Amino acid sequence: MTVKKVGLDLAKDVLQVHGISETGRKVFNKKIKRAKLLAFFETLPRCVVGIEACGSAHHWGRELRKLGHDVRFMPAAYVKPYVKRGKMDAADAEAICEAVRRPTMRFVEIETEEQQAVLAIQHGFKVLMFGKGNCYDYAAVETFFKSNKAELIWRNPWKTRRKAEKAIFEYINGFYNPHRRHSARGWKSPVAFERKVA
Repeated sequence: MTVKKVGLDLAKDVLQVHGISETGRKVFNKKIKRAKLLAFFETLPRCVVGIEACGSAHHWGRELRKLGHDVRFMPAAYVKPYVKRGKMDAADAEAICEAVRRPTMRFVEIETEEQQAVLAIQHGFKVLMFGKGNCYDYAAVETFFKSNKAELIWRNPWKTRRKAEKAIFEYINGFYNPHRRHSARGWKSPVAFERKVA
């Protein structure tokens, strides 16, 4: 079967691709490392590639267009109704692929590098700094929010905002910081890790 549409779910290291044929049958749904993404798309025939609009999407959109693909961005809010099951990369890529097929879908334009640079200057954006030990790295914060959602928020429907705030405060100060172990910190909790390096 020939791939006609692909949903691409972007992530930090491993990206998810979901490809379908002209009739809508699944051809593939797999993970691909960031370094191998362009090589993978070089092997595909020209097709429509759907991506949720975000800052890094513009880079990938430009690169995939150079390979001859028809890249289309959609706001994440427009893709969400097509997610069939929980928040997983495979489900997200499938939802993106489904959304890009819709004839009434509204798309976002791909920005050039110059347009992105102008917006960064106008709005005072700073480039994120990545790397181990870098206090500006947001990967640790993303990990915290993922854990918070999975271990606390998705399991508890609170009746008031105040009750939710209290439960989240207790989760952070009563469990996460003193007891939750992290592989990136040598399997120590945040509190134990701070004591060690202080």
